[in-house]
Amino acid sequence: MIIAVYSDVHSALEPFYAMTWHTERAGVARYWNLGDTTGYLKQPGKLIRAVCSLEENHPGSVSLMGNHDAGVLERYLYADGDGGVIQVGDNRVSTLRFRSDAYEIVKAHRRQLQKPKYHAEYTWLEERPLRQQPIPGVYLAHGSYSDVDADTVWDYGVKNESKLRAEFENMLARVANIEDTEHNVFRLLALGHFHIPGVWQWDAAAQSIVTYDPLQDNSLWNKALVFEDLSHAPIIVSPGSLSLPRVLPGQRNHGAYLLLRLDDAVPNRVEICFQQSIYDWEPLHQDLMSGSYPRAERLMEELVLCSHPNGTSPQSVCFEDEPGEQ
Repeated sequence: MIIAVYSDVHSALEPFYAMTWHTERAGVARYWNLGDTTGYLKQPGKLIRAVCSLEENHPGSVSLMGNHDAGVLERYLYADGDGGVIQVGDNRVSTLRFRSDAYEIVKAHRRQLQKPKYHAEYTWLEERPLRQQPIPGVYLAHGSYSDVDADTVWDYGVKNESKLRAEFENMLARVANIEDTEHNVFRLLALGHFHIPGVWQWDAAAQSIVTYDPLQDNSLWNKALVFEDLSHAPIIVSPGSLSLPRVLPGQRNHGAYLLLRLDDAVPNRVEICFQQSIYDWEPLHQDLMSGSYPRAERLMEELVLCSHPNGTSPQSVCFEDEPGEQ
């Protein structure tokens, strides 16, 4: 079974349709969307509608709630400082923190999605979970697989080695307390939010992390990476952002997503393929230039990174053999 893992589309239809043009030809059976379907660009309602249509045709697909999605819903309170955990009635919730320009866009998206014609899309967004376990041993979250009342729930779990180590240790401790043998294993954790692609594997013997970084090693794009013995050497994956790759000083980032190949008969093995997000970003660029729009200059800078420098065509499929039974 081939699964597409993507995240942080941020209201951009063009990269979403470009990805699905490729993934449908690659034989993808399910889609795991790690959140932030809304925010930043201009078409949250239409994008949600497209995601819903895709998931209806691919049973077992999952979409999570990201921090921008939660902001659109006013699901959590907003902190002017660094965020944290606060008491609201009988509940403890993690607060959200946005830059002023990003918050203006969140409010605009809220107004758009509260229009009657987007009632179904707003309801869909309300129903998104913060985290999910779609199959035994595999976990999904937007920023960090933390409890909702933890101050790390909106953290960047793959930001640096310290954050990654905390995620590995949290997951290993979490599954150790589960008595059900089908679910007391941690093989793979997929996180979005950081807008940078990568795979990290836990080396239990050395108590260290092995990094697979396509931004440092260009040969990793469009290539099947095989990971085995996942129950003893689990991995954390980040698909990057489909539409808005993070601008990195002195380094070229790319819009990206991942393809996973899983086999129910061999649960401790996975093939992972980094895919670059290839689409015509110029219409989005022109749209941002028309009139005043918060954060337009930075968004245009990020859109330009979704080009394709290494010559691989969008028709490429990373797995050498034909997809099997879905």
